Amino acid sequence: MNHTQFVGRNFIYLDELPSTNTFAMELLTEEPAEGTVVQAGHQSRGRGQAGNHWHAAAGENLTLSVILYPAFLGTDELFYLSKISSLAIHACVSALLPGEEVLIKWPNDVLVNRRKVAGILIENQLEGKAVKASVLGIGLNVNQQAFPPEIRHTACSLRQLRGSSLSLQEVAARLFEELEAVYLRLRAGHRAAIDRSYLTHLYGYQTPVPMRIDGTEVQAMPVGVEQSGRLAVAWGERLRYFELKEVEFILAP
Repeated sequence: MNHTQFVGRNFIYLDELPSTNTFAMELLTEEPAEGTVVQAGHQSRGRGQAGNHWHAAAGENLTLSVILYPAFLGTDELFYLSKISSLAIHACVSALLPGEEVLIKWPNDVLVNRRKVAGILIENQLEGKAVKASVLGIGLNVNQQAFPPEIRHTACSLRQLRGSSLSLQEVAARLFEELEAVYLRLRAGHRAAIDRSYLTHLYGYQTPVPMRIDGTEVQAMPVGVEQSGRLAVAWGERLRYFELKEVEFILAP
């Protein structure tokens, strides 16, 4: 049962879509209510960060998009949407998998025991320096037990870790509650608290971890994230800043 004020109250479910984000972005012309959720039983062309494909078995996982109107954010603050989305998933997964190591891999993947359980794709509609609308695309592996060979050792699902299946509706309801709560904190101006929480759960924060920089595997330490979303990494005597795809975390299977 959904106990939110607005996230998921307007709910659109379709058995199959090429992409829930594409559908939601097109839906913006109709000005749907804030918190509108578009969910698909299967995405035939699901998209991930930087043009990657999102693999999800039909009917076994959550593939959905949430429409928000964060007009209170400046265009230089858009990374807060990545922060709150990943924090909401982190809270949801942590509650369902007590005792497991749940972390956020920059910028917004969620890992359990260093394997990816969820990913996020955020798209925005801007007007000048104002944010008109945002679509938060979320893929959460819930009941899938078999993954394609290329991600078999780097992906996981809640069912694999719990040893039992879960209700997609109940997981979605918990996720909507967590997302609404952290979004309302952001809207109320609690940016510093959100920053601290994000860094607290960030994989490798203040700890040397294997990374690939300039094509070379090194031990480097994430030490912060700029407001724009760039990752600050300490490497030897150097401090460097990276955009998405400029650095890669090497997660041992």
